Formats: sequence, structure tokens, C-alpha cells
Amino acid sequence: MSVEGMFLCVAGVAFLLLACKDGWNLWKNRGKTGDAAGTVMEVYTAGNGKNPKDAKWAIFRYEVQGREYLSENRIQVPAHAQIGTKLPVKYRKDHPQRLYTVSMKRFVMILVLGAACLVFGLIHG
Repeated sequence: MSVEGMFLCVAGVAFLLLACKDGWNLWKNRGKTGDAAGTVMEVYTAGNGKNPKDAKWAIFRYEVQGREYLSENRIQVPAHAQIGTKLPVKYRKDHPQRLYTVSMKRFVMILVLGAACLVFGLIHG
């Protein structure tokens, strides 16, 4: 097997393991999360903040059952997000101050990426 084929296979297995972790997390927390409309309160940027491609992370304010919360953790937000931007957030019902970051979309994307890397690695090898 070629070096490129082995690399793709190893990457594929790593992505599939990450997908399994996310899938387990989704299954374990099904019905234990809620949705809310959040307002960005603070924005953190990886890097110096001058590059528009730098990752942005934010702390949110949101309301759950008439009570207002400020998120304990930061979640990644789109590049256009600024203080005051309203975005949908997911929180844990047993700990509403904690935002929940795993999504079905992320799970499927990582699963497909892992399978594709593994297939291409086996074909290339």
C-alpha cells in the first residue's frame, strides 16, 4: 500500500471514530436538549482578528422558560456574527447555562468524510 493510501485510510478511521463519538453523544442526549434564540454578547477570534477567515467563538444570552442565561461555554459562530447578532442555540435541559454543540449535520458530515477517505485510501493503495 502506498503512503498516500495509508494516510487516507488512517484519516478515514480517525474521522469514523470521531463520527462514532458524536453519534453516541447525540443518541445519549436525545430529548435532553432544547432550542432557544440567542444573542451574541461577546466574540472571541482565533488569531489577530484581522483575517476574515479566522474562527469566531461567542458567548450568548438566551431565555429558557422565562429565565435569562449567559452561556458558560463559547460556541463557534459564522464570520458575520457580531455583538447583538441573534442566532439559534441549543442548550442542555439539565444544565441550561451550557450550550450543546454536537449536531446531526456535523455527525453526518464527519461520517461521510471518514467513509470517503477510507474508500479513496483503499482504492489508491
